[in-house]
Amino acid sequence: MVSFPLEIPLFPSMRDHAFDGKVMFSAAELLSLTAVQVALNFPALKNIEQVEALFSRFLLLPPEERKALPVLMEVEMQTEGGITARLLSRFQSRSGAISRLREHFRVRFQKGNPTDLSPPAFDQASELAGEILDIPAERIYEELIPFGPSYRNIRGPLRLNSQGAVALLAVDNHSFPDPYPDWFPGVPLIADAAFQAACIWGQRYAGRVVFPVGFRRRCFRKDLQSEGSYLCRVYPVDTTGDMLVFDLWIYERGGILCEAILGLQMKDVTAGRIKPPLWVQDGAS
Repeated sequence: MVSFPLEIPLFPSMRDHAFDGKVMFSAAELLSLTAVQVALNFPALKNIEQVEALFSRFLLLPPEERKALPVLMEVEMQTEGGITARLLSRFQSRSGAISRLREHFRVRFQKGNPTDLSPPAFDQASELAGEILDIPAERIYEELIPFGPSYRNIRGPLRLNSQGAVALLAVDNHSFPDPYPDWFPGVPLIADAAFQAACIWGQRYAGRVVFPVGFRRRCFRKDLQSEGSYLCRVYPVDTTGDMLVFDLWIYERGGILCEAILGLQMKDVTAGRIKPPLWVQDGAS
C-alpha cells in the first residue's frame, strides 16, 4: 500500500454543485482527479478502465477563502497488474480529541478491452419507442436538479419514458478549466450530466432523488473533448430495489461511441426526506 497527499485545486464554479444545503465535489470530477494521479504515478495504467467504483460519502468543499483542499490518496497494487485507489480526507472533532481518516470513494484501475463492448447502434440509442415525456433543460435545473450554471450541461429537452432516457450534453466554455487536459480521455462535466439524466429517470419512474454511489465498469473508445457535443442514452437495468442500476452510453453526435458507464448504481441518499415534485412522477397528478 502506497499513500501520498494531494491538493485538489478549487475553482469558484465548483460551488455550483450543491444539494440539500451542502456544497460537494462532483463524483465525476473526483474520478477524473484520481485517474490523472494514477496516470502520472503509474504511466503504464494511463487511460485504462475503471471498475468496481464505490462512492461511500460526499466530499464537501471547504470555506470559500480556501484555494485547495488537502486529501490523501491510497494506492494498492493488485496481483493481476491493476491498482485500487482510495481517496480519503482527515476528520477532526471540534475538540481536537478525535482525528481519523474518512474514505470518500474507491475505484480499481485495470487494463481492459473496450472492443468487447456490445453497444446499441446509434440510431437505436438515440430514439425511444412509444409515448415520450420531454422536459426542457430550464425546468430540469429550476425544479429537478437545482445545480448552478457550471453543472447545467443537459441541452434541449431531456426525452424519457420507461425504456430509458436520451439527453444531449455539452459544456459551456466558461466552465472551470481542466488542469490535466491531456491525461484523461473523459470530460468530467459530461459524465456528471449523464448521471443527472439517470437521476431524472429515477425521479420520474421510481419517485426518488438518486445520486451515484458506484458502478461496475467505465471504459472509453474515443477521447471526449470539452468543446464537444454528445448524446447520452440511459438504459434502466434493474430498478426493482432500493438501488437503481443503469447502463450509460455516450456517443459523439455523429454516432461514434466514446464512453460507457455500465452497472451505474444510483441511490436515494436522503432516506426519502427529499422527494421529486409531483408533476414529474409517473402517474402522479
